[in-house]
Amino acid sequence: KGGAPAIAALLGGQEAQMYFGNPGSVMQNIKSGKLRAMAVTSLKPSAMAPGIPAIAESGLPGYELVGTDSMFAPAKTPEVVINQLNREIVRFLNTPEAKEKILAIGEEIVANSPKEHAEKIKSQMTVLSNLIKAAGIKPE
Repeated sequence: KGGAPAIAALLGGQEAQMYFGNPGSVMQNIKSGKLRAMAVTSLKPSAMAPGIPAIAESGLPGYELVGTDSMFAPAKTPEVVINQLNREIVRFLNTPEAKEKILAIGEEIVANSPKEHAEKIKSQMTVLSNLIKAAGIKPE
């Protein structure tokens, strides 16, 4: 149903007992004591959720599942153009103004190369595909 209805169900003691969401969507309820944070799903603790351990440190070594907001270009875009865009985007993301605004909406900045990002996406697709198969999840 989506993040907001899931959080409402969890807060209301309805059908949800646990929720995986981004820090920006739950930190206010964690700080007020309405929700209890168990762990973050990144390999290391998050600056957005100080004091909350990573699942990888809490008994599931190597566990990582993080969402990303990404920028894409058409597949036939020349590599020189992709690399120039990447340099400019990384430069912007590293400005104090960008960092402040991005952190304020509950996101963390990972300014990596196009190759690194593609590898991360492929890796997470493999993890999710294996999880779906192992759990026997079928589309409705």
